[in-house]
Amino acid sequence: MVAALSRFGSFDHLGTTRSSATDVHSNTATLSFHGATYTSDLLAFTGVELSTNQAKAGGGGYTPLDTLTPADKQTNATLNKEGYIPFVDFGNQHVITGVSYDVSVLEGLNQTQIVAAMYDPKSEISQRVLGTANMMTASLCQLTHGQPADVCASSAVTKPEAAGVTQQDISAPTPAAPGRRTRTHPAGWAAFALSVAGVLVSAYLTFEHFTASATLACSDNGVVNCLKVTSSTWSQIAGVPVALAGLAFFLAMMLLCAPTRWAARTRAIRLIGVLAGTAMVLWLIYVELFLVEAICLWCTAVHAITVLLLGTVLWWQESTRALPRTSRAHSRSELLCGGPG
Repeated sequence: MVAALSRFGSFDHLGTTRSSATDVHSNTATLSFHGATYTSDLLAFTGVELSTNQAKAGGGGYTPLDTLTPADKQTNATLNKEGYIPFVDFGNQHVITGVSYDVSVLEGLNQTQIVAAMYDPKSEISQRVLGTANMMTASLCQLTHGQPADVCASSAVTKPEAAGVTQQDISAPTPAAPGRRTRTHPAGWAAFALSVAGVLVSAYLTFEHFTASATLACSDNGVVNCLKVTSSTWSQIAGVPVALAGLAFFLAMMLLCAPTRWAARTRAIRLIGVLAGTAMVLWLIYVELFLVEAICLWCTAVHAITVLLLGTVLWWQESTRALPRTSRAHSRSELLCGGPG
């Protein structure tokens, strides 16, 4: 599961652990989702570790760890009536109940040795683990509508046969290791580009403000009169030049829209920021048309960029929000992604 999800985003604070000493496959090296976070523009993932690998005093199961939310309890009760562990729900479209391959191939190895074996296409671990990861990836690609294309169009993913966990043509992921940078949605790149454009135009207007618009490239008579607008009493708010405020706004938006692994975590701040900027633009348009009674073409460029930025950010928000909240894994902490596989 980690190998599959790492093709769409990245994990932070992913833990290492081992299966219980009393399990059938005792002390098997694995990973833990307890305390981990997953970042992606394409998918949302919730990993729930229901218990530790430590038996309760007096027997009767394992020490409880995480708890299911009411919504997750309902999903588990509806789609996993038999109570299998692991249980993985792919956006209510596909589910995995129970183990996906024979985990005996992992016995006696630590996490480092397992990862090394995954990069050997001839090893049984690679064939079983990556075969399962490829089939999971195929399910995830249905949720992301085939994005990212280089992952979802790869031959190993487009041919996830039932016997794929043992097929001989599976190769190591390239790249599919944990920690891979999150892929940015096209709307994110567009928002970043618009923010950069806004910085450039606002920087020019700020320079002109502090140099008395001596070199302002714009008409200074008639309805289109940049000088009249940029030198009016409305060109400052509480002593702060509007152009400088615009520059600060676009610099902030450029950081919030930057194609980094943190982009998915700033969705709310990004939306609030662009809405505030758009509200300011509407006010400035009113000032130009009805109070100053002149139009500044450079200011209009800023206004247009802001409105386009609003539309792009909304597109970005909707494109990620509309994707199902997928892959809820409910499991014991000693099992990989809620259990081997």
